[in-house]
Amino acid sequence: LISQLVKLAKEHDVPCLSTAADSLEKNTPYYAWVSLLMQQWGILPSSHNGTVPNHHLQQIPADLKADLANILIEQLQYDDQLLIAAPLLNEIFPVDIPRTSALKSLSPGAVADKIKDLLLYFLTDATEQPRLFIIEDAQYLDSYSLNLFKFAWKCVQPAMIVFTSRPAPGPVLPLLPRLQMPTNVDVLPLNPLPRSDVDLLIQKKLRVKSIPISVSDEVYRRGKGNALYSVYAANALRESGVLTIDVKNKRCSIEPSRAHMIRLKYPLYIHRKIQMKLDSLTKTQKQAVQVASVLGNQMDMELLRKLLEEVIEPKHEFQLDSAWFLPGSPVASFIELVENREFSSESTTEPPKRLKFVHELVREVVYETLAGPARQEYHQKAAEKYEEEANLPR
Repeated sequence: LISQLVKLAKEHDVPCLSTAADSLEKNTPYYAWVSLLMQQWGILPSSHNGTVPNHHLQQIPADLKADLANILIEQLQYDDQLLIAAPLLNEIFPVDIPRTSALKSLSPGAVADKIKDLLLYFLTDATEQPRLFIIEDAQYLDSYSLNLFKFAWKCVQPAMIVFTSRPAPGPVLPLLPRLQMPTNVDVLPLNPLPRSDVDLLIQKKLRVKSIPISVSDEVYRRGKGNALYSVYAANALRESGVLTIDVKNKRCSIEPSRAHMIRLKYPLYIHRKIQMKLDSLTKTQKQAVQVASVLGNQMDMELLRKLLEEVIEPKHEFQLDSAWFLPGSPVASFIELVENREFSSESTTEPPKRLKFVHELVREVVYETLAGPARQEYHQKAAEKYEEEANLPR
């Protein structure tokens, strides 16, 4: 959807500035907005190829840093009050504008307000040209960036500001209460695609007239309604030789008996992306996700907690609870809470909390990161816990 939006913007000559919030930078004030402004001024590229790269601002060459400082000063030359406050931009941009004595008496709150005013001034385009701003992974936005948005939607006109965030329970994104969204904001919750839509998508990608039920079953089993994973599953099945295409008659077929035994090879960059997210977790969070991968795609949270209590070190720093798996939590990128359907809604007993990996591919990549000895240890301890739960003799 974002790629289509960018394409439409280009067709109408609307400048598009895109970036992504970063879990590693969620405590860095205005991280995403600074990236957008540096694209606006040509310091960073503003290309969009379907995924938004994160820009590591401190890695900008020295000559571009000097250009950026000159741009900041030039932008403020018509506002004397903001020009005096320009050195405050050293806090969020990779520049070193000489400080003046006029700023020494400012309180922390006044400094924050000045920086906000400076950014809003930069975002306001005097040419009144429509612009498209895109910020992906908005669940990682810092509080300053969220606060700036509440003012930007009024001041930055005409413009469209698009946030994307991970799916969350309920009809609205978890960001909405924090943003106090204006009335002219549309929310588009993206649920898993229904099977019929997945079939149409694969039919188009494979360039065939129809999708047999056997192909539909296998693609949906692996893709779980995720459009990207479904396409990769279809392509991987074709590359493995299990799915064949009759180009002349535009038909496809699959060998179900072989398909279930084939372990598909997904593009390397997907593995790398999952690996990078895993490496961004704390040591304890990463180990918890790895241990969970041993238990399968779904598990009881209590079983996972008991298993982790035996392997996490140091134990006094570990406490697993539901907050780990709520939207916005780093661990929720891998594992989420799901409804326990084994318990009746009329039951007076609170059902055990169930967890599941957001996708089987995510679990597979995490599982592959376990070294042999650790993998063996976790499997052994998991087997012991299952025996204890079932009261089986050892």
